[in-house]
Amino acid sequence: MKATIRTFQSGCGDCIFLILEDGMSGESFHIMIDCGVFTTEIKTFVVQKLELRLDLLIVTHYDDDHIAGIIKMLSELEKLEIGKILFNCFQDYEENATVEIPSEDKDLLDKYITNIHLLSNPNNTKISAPQAVLLSLLLKSNDKWFKVWNRKILIEGDTINVGNDIKWGQFLVLSPSSEAWDNLKDYFVREYVKCVHSRPPQGAFENQYAYWEMLLRIAASKPQIKKMIPISSSMITKSFLQKKADANPNEVGITSPNKASLALVWECNGKRILLGGDAIASQLYEAIKKHYDGNHILFEAIKIPHHGSKNNMSNELSLLVDSEHYFLTGGKKDEGPNYETLAKIILHPIEDGIQSHTVHYNRILNLTELQCLIKDEYKELLESCKAKLTNENEYTFEY
Repeated sequence: MKATIRTFQSGCGDCIFLILEDGMSGESFHIMIDCGVFTTEIKTFVVQKLELRLDLLIVTHYDDDHIAGIIKMLSELEKLEIGKILFNCFQDYEENATVEIPSEDKDLLDKYITNIHLLSNPNNTKISAPQAVLLSLLLKSNDKWFKVWNRKILIEGDTINVGNDIKWGQFLVLSPSSEAWDNLKDYFVREYVKCVHSRPPQGAFENQYAYWEMLLRIAASKPQIKKMIPISSSMITKSFLQKKADANPNEVGITSPNKASLALVWECNGKRILLGGDAIASQLYEAIKKHYDGNHILFEAIKIPHHGSKNNMSNELSLLVDSEHYFLTGGKKDEGPNYETLAKIILHPIEDGIQSHTVHYNRILNLTELQCLIKDEYKELLESCKAKLTNENEYTFEY
């Protein structure tokens, strides 16, 4: 059995594939996780390499840099076959048991859906009208996709078979916690009140999943004021990196949708991949400690949370997990990857089962700190730490 993790440049967002192959039978299993921008390269891969078959589609959360490309893909590829969809929208209720909302509230909410547009474009270019739709409505518009959309909200501790049996492994959910999901529901209520100036019904109500996605995506797309900290002009040395590595994250300002991001561990035959989504470090640390017995967990690959933001990687988490292959996907200007996260990986102690640390990146545009570290003048420093940075975005291993 063989597993390949492959990432694509997808604007400033994520687009990750996990391809599982059985060399004896010739069977394969295709997993896609998020898509910020559905580029020609990604489309060609899905159409030609995967032959329009996704056995599992995972959407970690609502941010445009994770969801906009999936919306475009589903809009363009109507013949795409999907075996199962994991997407934590508020769909965990019986539609025939919903209550009606006041007609004036419904009219206002439907007007928002009709006019919804992506306020922040993950590729910094204008988004065309066909993309300006809701993923939940797209799924419902296609009966075969809607039927395979998982109806259960996934929270920490849940497990789900990758396929119909254990041949292709299992996913363990690390995030969101039940508390983070409850906080997201409260966040939705606040956004609902802002929109219609009244509270939603206490029970399930009609079109709840569509209104849920619409309000949370509009809220997530609003620009946030960030404190700009100038990039240090200091010569990068080992002591400089150590100082950055010692810094711990500030999770106070992380949004409710990000705190409720899906994060998963794929595991099969003793091999594991950590898929961090945009989850927070404290949640990942506590979940991994709870569900795995040991002080040091080795993964075949780690998808670094939230594009390497300094506020999504802690000292505790970085020392709890390790891999020879870290995948750094996407990233926005001045938001990541940060020296603090990169330094934690570069300076991670070399322990049993690890020969070196490789950070695979797929984007350098406007990412000042990453661009600095990949300069030739720092190659010797990285080699002395048994670390390297590479734009090779594929890694294959046997399991």
